[in-house]
Amino acid sequence: MQKSLFKLTLLATLILGVSACSGDNKTTDESAASSDAKAAKTLLYCSEGSPAGFDPAQYTAGTDFDASAYPIYNGLVQFKRDGTEIQPGLAESWDISEDGKTYTFNLRKGVKFGKTDYFTPSRDFNADDLIFTLKRLTNPDFEFNKAYPAEFPYSVGMGLPDIISNIEKVDDYTVKVTLNEVNAPFLQNLAMPFAYINSAEYADQLMASGNEPDINNKPVGTGPFVFTSYQKDAQIRYTKNPDYWDKDNIYIDNLVFVITKDSAVRAQKVQAGECHVSAYPKPAEIESVKKSGKATVLDQPGFNVGYVGYNVEKPKLSDLKVRQALDMAINKDAIINAVYQSEGLKATNPMPPTQWGYDDSLKDAPYDVEKAKALIKEAGADNMNIDLWYMPVQRPYNPNAKLMAEMLQADWAKIGVNAKLVTYEWGEYLKRAAT
Repeated sequence: MQKSLFKLTLLATLILGVSACSGDNKTTDESAASSDAKAAKTLLYCSEGSPAGFDPAQYTAGTDFDASAYPIYNGLVQFKRDGTEIQPGLAESWDISEDGKTYTFNLRKGVKFGKTDYFTPSRDFNADDLIFTLKRLTNPDFEFNKAYPAEFPYSVGMGLPDIISNIEKVDDYTVKVTLNEVNAPFLQNLAMPFAYINSAEYADQLMASGNEPDINNKPVGTGPFVFTSYQKDAQIRYTKNPDYWDKDNIYIDNLVFVITKDSAVRAQKVQAGECHVSAYPKPAEIESVKKSGKATVLDQPGFNVGYVGYNVEKPKLSDLKVRQALDMAINKDAIINAVYQSEGLKATNPMPPTQWGYDDSLKDAPYDVEKAKALIKEAGADNMNIDLWYMPVQRPYNPNAKLMAEMLQADWAKIGVNAKLVTYEWGEYLKRAAT
């Protein structure tokens, strides 16, 4: 699949970009946003949905990371642009012991947390903030976790609670993290948005006032922007962090997310100058945007994998033969042509070829409807009924989930499997999918 890079928030997406110009028939919020755009240093980003919250540790969706992690926070380490190589973030450097189990992080000095109308930091970022962040992610008995229980799916999924055995403060700007075993992707995992650094001082303030859930509603970070306001399904506003440690690489004063769920409408807003940038277009829209001459389409190979997930706790789906049959019945070439406009690549690995660890010796299962029918019959799953959920939003790994779901439904019908299509509003979808 193709993707592009939005330079302010490192979105692994296709984007449409255009210079600001006036547009007609705006809503009140859009008019205010466009007025801001006349000030040369405001960027209007047409986002595809409302975030579930602003605490990246709790989430896994790009919508949440785009709105929280990238504008507001920083990681201890971070990915170099266009790749997976690690470079310094809030850690200026680090040392790894000879046995590969102990990481000593040397923290950047002079880093300021953003000042908001609900929090004024009294000190710079230091070791206490890293320790708070890691303990929150790994220890359910941590004091803040007892006051505000939350799930951390990425941390748990990557095994951090089991991998990290000790977190030690050496001094105010040095932290030693010891692992139970060698873990090759440990630094890459810490570079992901779920591990971005919180303020321990702000957490203490929230605990003292009994407002711990505000860590998810009123975020505080060391990032390039400071959270200003949020109107669900309308706008998110940010202002530049005047004390940002890497301020030479921030070129705007205000960032506004104009929440626009429909992909076609986002493309129209970019072309009309009501947004400067839009992400997650459907492939079918790209050519028309190119032809309009009113926007620039940027793309490059992606780091994305789209997949069908089976709930093996459901009857029949726990049977390997049934899952093999469902897989063999899918006409993947037809899906790549229709959903990805031939810009996709059939997956044979749980990661794309652009990622380290890709194994080019693995082969895809064949498309074989007759064999799929036989497997379904062997498993006693004739006329099986299943629910097939599809996302209501566009993603680089699935730009048209509804169409894909309809094609899967038709493919499975050919082997006697009846799929009922199910979807929900994005926030509700994520909530239900987690239960």
